[in-house]
Amino acid sequence: MVSTRQLALSLIISFIISFFTLVIGLSFSIQHVKQKNELNRISNMVGRQRTLVRSLQAAWLFNRQAKSVSERMQAYRTIDSLATLLENTHYNLLNKTDTFSKAQLYHTPEIEKNLAEITPTLVKYVRMISTDTTAVQEVVKTANTLVGQISALTDIHYTELHRAYNRDTSNYLWTVLLIVGSFLLFQNLFLVYPTFKKLDEKIKDAALATEQMEKQNRELLELQDLLQEQNEELKAKQEELKMLTEEQKIQNERLEAKQKLISEAYRHITENIIYATRIQASFRTDPQQLIESFLDCFIFEKAKDILSGDFYWYTEREQYKILAVGDCTGHGVSAALMTMVGITALHQIIKIEHLTTPSVILHKLHHRIIEILQVKGANNPVNDGMDLSLLVFDTDKQTLTFAAANSSICLVRNGTIERLISAKLPIGSFQIKTERTYPDIAIALQPGDKIYAYTDGFQDQFGGAKNTKYYSRRFRELLLNTSQYPMTKQKTMIVNELRTWQGMLPQTDDILVIGLQPC
Repeated sequence: MVSTRQLALSLIISFIISFFTLVIGLSFSIQHVKQKNELNRISNMVGRQRTLVRSLQAAWLFNRQAKSVSERMQAYRTIDSLATLLENTHYNLLNKTDTFSKAQLYHTPEIEKNLAEITPTLVKYVRMISTDTTAVQEVVKTANTLVGQISALTDIHYTELHRAYNRDTSNYLWTVLLIVGSFLLFQNLFLVYPTFKKLDEKIKDAALATEQMEKQNRELLELQDLLQEQNEELKAKQEELKMLTEEQKIQNERLEAKQKLISEAYRHITENIIYATRIQASFRTDPQQLIESFLDCFIFEKAKDILSGDFYWYTEREQYKILAVGDCTGHGVSAALMTMVGITALHQIIKIEHLTTPSVILHKLHHRIIEILQVKGANNPVNDGMDLSLLVFDTDKQTLTFAAANSSICLVRNGTIERLISAKLPIGSFQIKTERTYPDIAIALQPGDKIYAYTDGFQDQFGGAKNTKYYSRRFRELLLNTSQYPMTKQKTMIVNELRTWQGMLPQTDDILVIGLQPC
């Protein structure tokens, strides 16, 4: 494949060859001009001799016709001068024989022969002119003969030289044309044509690339138009977003103001609820009183909200220790109010009316709750109630009498656990028309017995790997496994178990667990 560099190199070589051909041609032309100039000089000298001969003839005639001495003397001086010039011219012509050789004249030997034969005669008669005027005729005759021969020979040589020059020039031109044509043919076939073919391919490739670029430019312009449309749409959306942002800002300001009001209201409500816990705590038993009343005891209480619907109430009358563990309907404020109603009713029944039998107390408590919540003439009667476990310890007989409303307790004795259930009917809830009875369960206590009273909050807590309830069976196993430890440690183990089971899930309900060892 011929490159552009090789093409340039071939063009330079062509220029160099053309230059040297031109130089040779110029040298040839200069040489021819020199030869022609020499021939012209010889012709001029011959012509000068012819002129001198004619002048010499004229002077000789003038001498013949001279009438006075002065005219004859003037004619002699003219003839003498012309003869001297003729002699000098002849010697100059004689000296040009070498030039004839250099001019490559083919008849140079003949000229030299004629010059050699004529020269003595011519010199002789020229010398005789000053003494014998008749010698003029001989000089003229000899000079005319020599001039005629030299002129004829010079014309012949000039013609031959011109022919030779034309022939050499023609040969030279044909040679140059052959060389230059051959080189140009080689250059065109092997250098120029492949290069231009390659250039043509490159031009086609460039045209194709240009067409592709134009196509890409059109696509870019279309893409630019599309981008411009998208930018305009984006600007419109930005304006819309800006308006929405401003509206959102206004709404946020309003929301912040409302949130501030809500936060302020929440703070007041929270403060009131916290204060309500103090009121609720005043109705409930002091935990320390319960702990000090038994051989060993723990209380684990955890409200779902600030106020709890689970409660415990403890009192002593004569040889009886009475403990109530209740779970009011719902949780939070409403359930907390129910705890105060339940505690107030228990206080009335046990401390004022002096009742100590669990079944009787629960029956009376049920009707008392119904009376309190079902006010005559009320448009919306309250249907709330509670689940309750009531435990009465007889310290003289070392017995436990138990009755429960929809609740249960557990007894752990000698490495086993027993669940005690009295009745599955709650306290209150007037919609249940069945007559309420809560049978007593009497248990003779033994040393080492452990009693656990609780609400359903721990058992109903969701958690674990499958996010299910803890359930009562697992709860009883937990109580049995921890029962061998002191009550304080049992509480710690139960709290840790709840935390592990619950994980990050929210608390489901209020939780209350009380464990005690009566004797």
